[in-house]
Amino acid sequence: MLLYLVRHGDAVEPYVDSKRPLSEAGVRNVDALGGQLAGAGVRVGEIWHSEYLRATQTARQLAPYVEAHTVKLYSHLAPGDPVGPVAETVMHLDSDLMLVGHLPFMGLLASQLLSGNPEKINCVFDTATAACIQLDPGDNRLHWLLPATLCRRAE
Repeated sequence: MLLYLVRHGDAVEPYVDSKRPLSEAGVRNVDALGGQLAGAGVRVGEIWHSEYLRATQTARQLAPYVEAHTVKLYSHLAPGDPVGPVAETVMHLDSDLMLVGHLPFMGLLASQLLSGNPEKINCVFDTATAACIQLDPGDNRLHWLLPATLCRRAE
């Protein structure tokens, strides 16, 4: 199974608030990321996102690009949530999935899945960045990391 980890697009205002929407640049960058994912043939049945508005908007914006038929709230993807339960859940799934969330959660989850320790690998996700991890019990592997800087369209 392939798991796609995505950090939400850039949001307005530099303070922490669960109700912050995507900025204009964030919308453009998520659109550019979606185009890159579609061009790479990424397809998922479901996208799970945190309850934060910027993650919800990012998930909904990416859904048509990856042909997701379900976009749903998954309440364990907030910045400070523990990654262990989510890692355990995704390891038991049978179909490709995209998770849209935040830092530090996405970096810690990637480290947990790749090394068995959320603190072992420093996985930093810029906004509108995606990673693809092949989940294979005992041998998870990072296939690629697509930083937002590689998929931004000219303004």
